[in-house]
Amino acid sequence: FFVAALAVLGATILFLQLGLRKAAQLRASKYHTHYRSTSGQLVTAPLSPVGKTVRAVEMFYMLPSTDKIRGLLIFFHGCHHGGEDMFRLPEDRILALAALNRGLAVVSPTSSDRNTGCWSETDTSVLPQSIDKLLTSIGLSDTLPRIGIGASSGGAFLFSVYRQLKFKAIASYVAARGFESSLLLTDAASLPATGYVHMPADSVTSSGVAEQYSALHAAGVPTQAWEIKQQALTPEHCDRRLPEFGDRRCHAFLKKSKQAGLVGPDNRVLQSYTNGAWDELMKESKIDMELDLLQSTTKKRGEVSPTAFSGRSWLRASLEEVIAACYARHEMTATYHEEVLDFLALHAAIDQEGIEES
Repeated sequence: FFVAALAVLGATILFLQLGLRKAAQLRASKYHTHYRSTSGQLVTAPLSPVGKTVRAVEMFYMLPSTDKIRGLLIFFHGCHHGGEDMFRLPEDRILALAALNRGLAVVSPTSSDRNTGCWSETDTSVLPQSIDKLLTSIGLSDTLPRIGIGASSGGAFLFSVYRQLKFKAIASYVAARGFESSLLLTDAASLPATGYVHMPADSVTSSGVAEQYSALHAAGVPTQAWEIKQQALTPEHCDRRLPEFGDRRCHAFLKKSKQAGLVGPDNRVLQSYTNGAWDELMKESKIDMELDLLQSTTKKRGEVSPTAFSGRSWLRASLEEVIAACYARHEMTATYHEEVLDFLALHAAIDQEGIEES
């Protein structure tokens, strides 16, 4: 009887463990679908990550809905952002969803500097152990192939932690950083494949990226670069990127933007979102007053905050990112996200058989 009881207890524990793992996947993957807006545009709604603090590091993560987890993507945000932004903001969440649909677990930590949001040496010393502990706590194998993506400050930070975090391939967005020249001369074979996404309108960063690209190419490190040019902020683009805004309000906001001279007749963004006129328009449209707007698109918010890292409403932060991405000077972007993931998966030897691009 005692042996039989132990067997039943063991089976029960295993069942509960599997059930908890599956429940976590279901919570995380609840919104792993695109859908069509009323205008027929394919859109990505805000996602619902699981938030967890490990060794004083705030992290957000989602697991793919597939039974087989094929790899791990770790994302590093830019200054004035936090880890949750990867799953909430329009450009970022498209990349996050595409990675999840490829069978990748996605982890997005928050930097320790809560004033600037930028990454620092403090993060370099504490982050690797914190991420390893998180992976253990959610049952992810340490042998999963790892890829890293970072934007701006996060894009530069990749080159400080790639070895500790065991990245097989990395992609740096709008950041002109590279490996130490001594490594390119003596240890190039050990360096991860490196992609760069940059915006030519930011000539300083783009020039730096060109130099880094040439150095990597000459050293034999697999590398690729993608140029992001300005794109029109059309009603269709607004529908596709900002489903939480609503079609009518989105179109009305664009109309007012043109009247204010912020968007041209050809739908090109003429001024950075940091221009005070954008701020006045957003106040007039009462964007910041709708702190709970995302409740309508995500039934279960989990352990996430009601406002973005900046303290503004998620709608305000989302709208600013879309404007900045269209302006194409210095911003995270979803353009070429599938190509970037293809590059990273290829060089990290992540199995992509049966994966369809989203």
